[in-house]
Amino acid sequence: MLELIKSFGAALLKCIIPFLASLLMFFGFNVGTSDYDLSQPQRISDLYEVSERRAIKKSVSSSIKVRSPDDVGRVTSISSGTYFVHGGKYYIITTAHGVIGSCDKLVVIYFEERSACIDYHYINRNVDVAIIQIEKMKDRKPIRLPRNMGSKKNNYKLFDKVHYTGYPNNLGPLTIGGRIAGFTQGYIVLHSYAWSGSSGSGVFDERGDFIGIVVGIDVDINGFTYELRPLEDVVVILPMYKIDWKEIF
Repeated sequence: MLELIKSFGAALLKCIIPFLASLLMFFGFNVGTSDYDLSQPQRISDLYEVSERRAIKKSVSSSIKVRSPDDVGRVTSISSGTYFVHGGKYYIITTAHGVIGSCDKLVVIYFEERSACIDYHYINRNVDVAIIQIEKMKDRKPIRLPRNMGSKKNNYKLFDKVHYTGYPNNLGPLTIGGRIAGFTQGYIVLHSYAWSGSSGSGVFDERGDFIGIVVGIDVDINGFTYELRPLEDVVVILPMYKIDWKEIF
């Protein structure tokens, strides 16, 4: 009977905790990890097809780091995002859970370059997406949204190649590949890699379409100790077809 209760408890926790824990794992708090940017030129391998190299280049050239301190100065969230242009104005798209303070404190970073927040143009914490207007960046190349977006649900297929560039564990920019492994509850699941700080990274398919942003990883629970175990190679992304762009612009 005791073993049955333990099994039921573990199953219940496994159902309830993963989504909440995935957000916490990706909140990207800066708790002593120093900034460590990779200063080597971001050159792309010649081993890929031309179209895929272009897709990787889009990912690399539009990726940025987001630093968002809370309003009392106790905690700073570090996450990732994608730089884009719309209607002659410049924005980033990232996760809402990485934005924890006011606009005047948020900074967008690429190596030594800094860009200030102008306005929280759109934040939806239910969907977990934020679009923030910023100053123009000289060392980043914006994509065009929603034009460069893969918005049709049936465009995404199992085992399609994907790439994203971000700042996992405040390290980066790192460009990481993967494949679409499945679909669940309106989200796309990748077999890839992600960790704290990867939240908000823009995901591109091999055609160069912007298909979504990283929002979490799966989390397992040890049935004996109830210890949470992150499955960092199971990556959950919010697809762009879940976002109502007519509501935003």
